[in-house]
Order: sequence, then structure tokens, then C-alpha cells
Amino acid sequence: MRTVRVSKKGEISLLVEQVAVTLTACIMTLSQLDGILEGWKVEGVRDGKGRMGSWDRVNWVGKMGVLEGLIGKLQLQKASLSLMVTILTWFVTSWSRYEDVRC
Repeated sequence: MRTVRVSKKGEISLLVEQVAVTLTACIMTLSQLDGILEGWKVEGVRDGKGRMGSWDRVNWVGKMGVLEGLIGKLQLQKASLSLMVTILTWFVTSWSRYEDVRC
């Protein structure tokens, strides 16, 4: 296995790029979710009466699988972002400690 040495600055820029890609994926997933929900509005719920007709309930059951998949995708993306923020925080604190020692 070959090892490549990368500077701290290079490591952080790679991680920032990964955060940007993951954020873009989150936005795309949210857009898909919004498109599904926007395209399927229930008149009774939108009017504030809070009632669904029989056909609306059938449609809801049909869409649940897709919605659950998108929600699961968002949860995975959230976990990825959380991990990346933790790593970025560690990089920043360790880099600042390194700079303090070096000066």
C-alpha cells in the first residue's frame, strides 16, 4: 500500500470539498422531497380542516415508501455532515495548538 503525505492545509481543503458535496446532496434530496410533497397536496389539510379523503389516504400509502427512502437518505447525510464538522473542529483545534507550539 502506498502512502501519500498531504499537508494540513491540503487535508482541510479536501474535507471542505467533501462537506460541500454532501451539502449539495442534502439540498438535492430536500428538493426531491419538496417536489413530491408540493405535487401532492391534500385539499382538506391545506384548507385547515385536517381531513383526508379515501383517495388521499391511498395516495399517501403509495408515497410512503419513497418518502421514507428520502428521509433515510437525509439522515445518512446528516450523520456524514456531523462527522465532517467534528473532524473539521478537531483539525482547527489541533492546527492552532501546533501553531502555538511552533511560534
